[in-house]
Amino acid sequence: MAFDSEDKAWEMYNTYAGKVGFSVRKSHSKLREDKTIYQKYIVCSNEGYRRNKSSQKDITRTGCEARVQFSVSKEGIWTVQKVVLDHNHYLASPNKLHKLKSQRRVTEADRMLIIQIREAGTKPAQVYEFMKKFYGGVDKVPLSRMDCNNAIVRERKKYLESNDA
Repeated sequence: MAFDSEDKAWEMYNTYAGKVGFSVRKSHSKLREDKTIYQKYIVCSNEGYRRNKSSQKDITRTGCEARVQFSVSKEGIWTVQKVVLDHNHYLASPNKLHKLKSQRRVTEADRMLIIQIREAGTKPAQVYEFMKKFYGGVDKVPLSRMDCNNAIVRERKKYLESNDA
């Protein structure tokens, strides 16, 4: 398989991961002398182990070896070189897939809804509560409380920057 860009390569593997039940992240790259990428790994988010042994997040890394290795031509064509499909951990159940980090997105529609809720005078802490009711339960909301709070902060930052001058 070949792709025109890193984004399209990511999208393909992330879509596959979402259907199977795991989250992905970008791992290391190898660079040419001119600093362009010639090899890139997109891995299961449980790949490897954390360097910081005291981190509580360490429990999420299991040394999983599932990954896709891409080679990148000088023309920018991303080609699949190697695929490892085996996981050493449980995969997410179908009703939890939308909660996986690489599967969560604040859509433009959700972002606009969050903005309108805030403009109506709703406190930031109440916005996610509204989203839970709007979607019919916490298990159906396509974003986390943190995603919602981050969207609020980004909008506030944009507003302050535009009115700063």
